Amino acid sequence: MRKATLEIQVHPRGEHALRKGSVARRRRGHKIAISLVGMRLGDRILMDAPLRLHRRNCPQDYLIAVVDGHDGIDLPYTMRRHFDEIWWMAAGNGQKWNGSRRSTLARRVRDALVAARVDQFQYPLWQPKQLPRGRAYAIQGYNCFDLCRRLGAAGIWPRYVLPRTERQWARDFLRTMIPNHYEALIAVHLRSIPAMDFKNSDARLFRQILNCLRDEGRFAFLLIGRDDGRQKIQGPDVFSLAGQKWHFDRTAAVIAQTSLFIGGDSGPTHAAAALGVPVIGVGYPSSECTLLRPPPATFGL
Repeated sequence: MRKATLEIQVHPRGEHALRKGSVARRRRGHKIAISLVGMRLGDRILMDAPLRLHRRNCPQDYLIAVVDGHDGIDLPYTMRRHFDEIWWMAAGNGQKWNGSRRSTLARRVRDALVAARVDQFQYPLWQPKQLPRGRAYAIQGYNCFDLCRRLGAAGIWPRYVLPRTERQWARDFLRTMIPNHYEALIAVHLRSIPAMDFKNSDARLFRQILNCLRDEGRFAFLLIGRDDGRQKIQGPDVFSLAGQKWHFDRTAAVIAQTSLFIGGDSGPTHAAAALGVPVIGVGYPSSECTLLRPPPATFGL
């Protein structure tokens, strides 16, 4: 079995701050480590709003992201850009981090927090077991959904910032994939994941929505979803990117080129809203769902 590892990736902004001197840095701001363990893709996209606000209000703070390297969930560029450092954890056995405070990796993270002179360690409230406790730093839980709701009430919404290279790639890729006789391109995420059946989409309802749209014009429908199962929507106007294993930033760049997004409670739906693409949100029965964008840009069915 391989040993547990903790790899530290320093963002260029972090290198700039460290060159100024760590002592001076601690005088002017705080070092805050934020655990992203246990957060799904949509949760991470929502965190753009509170992180962006923190960067605006406390530009002197040094932010560190703590990420499980084996959870299989991407860390989008729009979120990576807020951090000065990213700590990638690996349990050594290819599995998700065992959150026991007595585990080797938990001790390693705790020691790294102390060595980095972190002032505060924040973690998702639903992941208390993954908390590496230590006396040298304060501990605080956070709820990305509650933060996003409160900021949305103040007019601050998540944004998805894409690298220029990905935007250009998406434009070129779709130009060669989709015939030019369609009036507009509509992204569709028909979620079908056995592990999260309660969040999966109703294929019959999606087909009804597409048929209504077909009566309104000549639209091309683009199916997306990296981990989704067999697609249940077909037709000459349907094109599929489902099953592509590229980083989610590339999928987000494709979504950014579309005129409308249709999806349920999923990361791609949050990404579409954060990109400013009009969203038809299908099947949001839970009171825990977070509003994606200001009401004029969001439609519920």
